[in-house]
Amino acid sequence: MVDKIPVRLKKEPLIEAIWEIRFSPAKPLVAGLLPGILFESSPKKFDNVVKLSFPNLPDFAMEHDPNLRYIPRIRLEGGQFIRSGRKSCFVFKLPSSILWLV
Repeated sequence: MVDKIPVRLKKEPLIEAIWEIRFSPAKPLVAGLLPGILFESSPKKFDNVVKLSFPNLPDFAMEHDPNLRYIPRIRLEGGQFIRSGRKSCFVFKLPSSILWLV
């Protein structure tokens, strides 16, 4: 039998969810509208919109290099995060800080 109930977990559990979709838009510029549509549909979920710095390369460079094709360009931040690029969308929720203080 345990003499003392722990006040705090020794190791925090990792609670994380990640979802990714890759697509080929019928018209190339339509994919750039996706972050705005997602933000407008749930404005209370997202506190901030961030333009990511790495993907400021020209479209032709990102399209021809398979390593850059699915790089996200915009991040919506809030209770969950969405990263969107020209051919991909990532939705993820960061781990909660669960300490279980008594």
